[in-house]
Amino acid sequence: MSYDGLYCRLPCNWLSDPSLCWFEWQTLISGIVAVFVGGISIHFLRQQISQSEQHERSRRSGNMSAARAMLRFAIVQACDHAQTMVEELDKVRVTVEAKGRSPSNPVKFPSSEPDPKMIDVFAKCIEWSEDKNLTLYLDQIISNIQILGSRVSTININPRSHVIAINDYVLQCGIIHALAIHVLPYARRDVGSVDPDLSWDSVSASLRHINVHEKYHPKVYAALNRRKDRGSRPVDFSVLNP
Repeated sequence: MSYDGLYCRLPCNWLSDPSLCWFEWQTLISGIVAVFVGGISIHFLRQQISQSEQHERSRRSGNMSAARAMLRFAIVQACDHAQTMVEELDKVRVTVEAKGRSPSNPVKFPSSEPDPKMIDVFAKCIEWSEDKNLTLYLDQIISNIQILGSRVSTININPRSHVIAINDYVLQCGIIHALAIHVLPYARRDVGSVDPDLSWDSVSASLRHINVHEKYHPKVYAALNRRKDRGSRPVDFSVLNP
């Protein structure tokens, strides 16, 4: 049989001597065998990849479980850090507004560095967690602590320039506390994931929890209400997670 220059024939005596047929069709047979062997190789390769992924998920889950056990303590440390910062900021405000700064009445703001172990726990949870909301919240806790620390680090140099901004610093302490408290149910294993919503009401509750009451800190709540009236949120997660 021939067609367009292609030639293929089946030996008439192929039953008595199959090698004749194999010789004529060896390319096709080799191709079929190669496809079959390739299919088996792909199957085992997929199994190996699946097992590796499962092992990695198991490893990450184990690491996250250990980090989650420490997360509640790190959250408490973050809340304590926010309250300590508020107390020190109040001291600066009272000193500068009432007496000013003089050699006999210096302003000394203590070190604002957070506990490295707390930051390390947050960083590990960010690395190992598959909960995107959790990683966003922990990232914002770290970011706000670092930003606040940078802002207050120059108070000793020129405290008067910070008096007006202290209300914003205190509000930022409330946001840090609210972020941490929001993650606490997850750290306690009361919930399986972190609620993505954080409201200004939560920040107000956190301010009261760290002894920042509207009666004694009206300017802090005025700053909060201005942001709330503008429609801004305590943390704009849409920027971080478009």
